[in-house]
Amino acid sequence: DYEDYSQYQDDSQMGLGNNGDQNIHYDKDIEVRTPEDLLKFVLPGDSGFVCSYCAKVFPNKRDVRNHLESIHFPNYFTYSCEQCGKEFKSLNSRNIHMTRNHNKPKKIASMF
Repeated sequence: DYEDYSQYQDDSQMGLGNNGDQNIHYDKDIEVRTPEDLLKFVLPGDSGFVCSYCAKVFPNKRDVRNHLESIHFPNYFTYSCEQCGKEFKSLNSRNIHMTRNHNKPKKIASMF
């Protein structure tokens, strides 16, 4: 359940970054058991929200969460489509699938 940090050579690769005047650091002992736990790595920044792993700035929390799941925690979670059962490795890919495949606009019957 824990990310293996032994591959990193120094602290600059282990969640330390600099976002302007704000130093970024994450606690490597934080457990990630649910997708909501990814939000523990989202920090408020001067111009948006910051990934505490790499100090990348995003305009909103959702984008940081998607980034964390695809870049820093790939394959941690599986999401199923409630309508067809197809499985996805990220919430974002499942949501895109839902929009493209199951949220088709209904045709409105012509009044004439």
